Amino acid sequence: LLAIASLTLRWFGFDFSAFGFLPAMLALALYSMLPVLRNTITGLNGVDPALLEAAQGVGMTPRQSLFTVELPL
Repeated sequence: LLAIASLTLRWFGFDFSAFGFLPAMLALALYSMLPVLRNTITGLNGVDPALLEAAQGVGMTPRQSLFTVELPL
């Protein structure tokens, strides 16, 4: 929907070429990272505390617990 609005403005004579390709791609990349980050944090907060306690009980460091318990889930 936003792309259609941009095309409509371009049809009326507003040109966005002053921004350039690289800044536009950088802005889109940063804009797309926000939902990914939010969902990653939500997923990590949703890990069962019993699994984290079991990982700590077998002597895992926090880094080992992250890579072997939390991220695979």
